[in-house]
Amino acid sequence: MFYCKLANVDYKLGDEDEDSIVRELQQILRDGQDKGEFGEFDPSVMASMIQGAIGEYMMGISPITRKIDPETYCRELVKLVRQAAKQRKG
Repeated sequence: MFYCKLANVDYKLGDEDEDSIVRELQQILRDGQDKGEFGEFDPSVMASMIQGAIGEYMMGISPITRKIDPETYCRELVKLVRQAAKQRKG
């Protein structure tokens, strides 16, 4: 179950909805691998890492939320995931 409070609005995502999002993300990652856009990695692990990084920030329980604004966090997370998923040449 994913639960978050943002801007005085409660946001709750049920287990089934959360699972469907993770499955969709895994499929996107597999498709990218099949097309040669991404390198070799376990899509389940990468999807879990992405979801965990987003959830950690959104829940506001990490000290990083007081140090890094959402736009910077998002930009850095995208940069890290792109680097990790990049197809290696050579």
